Amino acid sequence: MQLAVPPSSGSGYGITFEKGPLAGQQYRLALSVCENPVCQCDRISLDCYSDPGAPSEFRSSDPIRLEMDLNTRAITNLKELRRNRIAYALAISVESEISDEEWAKLNRLFLAAKYRQTEQANLDQIEIHFPPDVLSGHGSMVGYYEILPYARPVVITLESTIWILDDQYCVKAECVCREAVVSLFAETSFDDCYERPVMTEVSFRYAYDTGTINTLLTRSDSGPAEPDLLHALELVQPDLNSFLAKRHALLRRLFQRATAGKAIRLTKKAVGRNDPCPCGSGKKYKRCCADA
Repeated sequence: MQLAVPPSSGSGYGITFEKGPLAGQQYRLALSVCENPVCQCDRISLDCYSDPGAPSEFRSSDPIRLEMDLNTRAITNLKELRRNRIAYALAISVESEISDEEWAKLNRLFLAAKYRQTEQANLDQIEIHFPPDVLSGHGSMVGYYEILPYARPVVITLESTIWILDDQYCVKAECVCREAVVSLFAETSFDDCYERPVMTEVSFRYAYDTGTINTLLTRSDSGPAEPDLLHALELVQPDLNSFLAKRHALLRRLFQRATAGKAIRLTKKAVGRNDPCPCGSGKKYKRCCADA
């Protein structure tokens, strides 16, 4: 099976089968993903349109939708597709012929779509989920990609090594800090014993209002110096200070919105009938505002 991907987004997606009962058959594709920019369902839908000139046993008047799970690399709606002979034959052919390379293509298309969604979305109208410990007040630091997992990644190259940015911020309303915890991760070696990559991390507190590194948090002996990484970061993000400031302001705004409506609900749920009334009267709740 060959998955055709156009150079730019738009029409032109298609699949061509190379073996099995559908060998030589071509289908035009329309791709779609979940419209929620913060949803991590890892699903992509393929609407398959048969060639009008295809033999009748392969031709479907309606598009055949395949629900593809990129995490498990499986077609999730096979049971539903069994009801239609042509649709099920198509799904089985895709399942048997799709390669790791084709799954990787689908994953890249999925990420590109989610990046665009995140950039175009009105985030103030989307339900954003913060970690429970931060919502309860036991934590204050939140990673930008922890809240917006499909924000476009910031990637730098230094000495032939690729580094990926992870930035974290304090979201407490009363905090006046103008700092970001900047962490850069790179796959720098490979652990032969465990057959997994070894990641190197360099982390530091960066004051984006003054453009200075305040505290070094993590750096391996073999890792580059943080000023070198910072310089490389500024090359790919020339407006780095305002870039970080905007991300910090956005997270604080989203956090304030996420907690504004919950404070009342938590208070009402937490007060027992024999507890002191939260209005401050000194009476038990059951003999005060509960009666009201």
